[in-house]
Amino acid sequence: MPLQVEIVQSITYAAYLLCIWGFFVVMFPLYRAKLVVQQRTAIWVIVACFVLAFGDSFHLVPRLIDMFARLMGSSGGVGGWIGFGLAASSFTLSLFYLFLALYAWRKFALRWDGWMWVLVAACVVRIVLLLFPENAWGSALYTPWKFYRNVPFVVQGLGVIILFWQAAKVAPASQAALLRGMVWSILASFIFYIATLVGTLWSSWWGMFMLPKSAAYLVLVWLLFKFEFQRDAK
Repeated sequence: MPLQVEIVQSITYAAYLLCIWGFFVVMFPLYRAKLVVQQRTAIWVIVACFVLAFGDSFHLVPRLIDMFARLMGSSGGVGGWIGFGLAASSFTLSLFYLFLALYAWRKFALRWDGWMWVLVAACVVRIVLLLFPENAWGSALYTPWKFYRNVPFVVQGLGVIILFWQAAKVAPASQAALLRGMVWSILASFIFYIATLVGTLWSSWWGMFMLPKSAAYLVLVWLLFKFEFQRDAK
């Protein structure tokens, strides 16, 4: 992939990380201003935002370092860190969707039924699959485990989509719009992610779909922020 394209990717990823961490920082004073009973629900949004930013930092910062080093005419020497970052971000994304499910459970006073147990089990299965050496995190070569580990991940995403979509059906109009926006953001992130996962088997250019995927996550965090912390969504 041309260096100019990688520069655009790196600028986008840097802006994405700054925005996600920015939302996390801004949430704290708003969280502290809430009543204790409200904090027990809002904490799940903060934790979800933290693990997303933390995991993606492991994944994206080494890429930024590598790009900058190559611009300076040297090797970044961070190949191993990129592989580690991919593993770390996969782990934290599993937790991200688990925390979103727990947020929906508390926010909408849902029953802890079989569906919630399915989402917890999908998270556990996903994390176990991430531990297998067959994932070959430091290698660019194809491995079927790239698909195996994403089956429970898709279950997690669809589960959260269902929870938020059902909540939107009974929520006031202003809140329903935000909830539907979250649903479409999650759906878009998975569409772009799957397109990248499958498309890169043929061409590295399909990796460009990670840019709109990151944008979808940024929109999701923004909508969560508006829904939980802005006055008109309380």
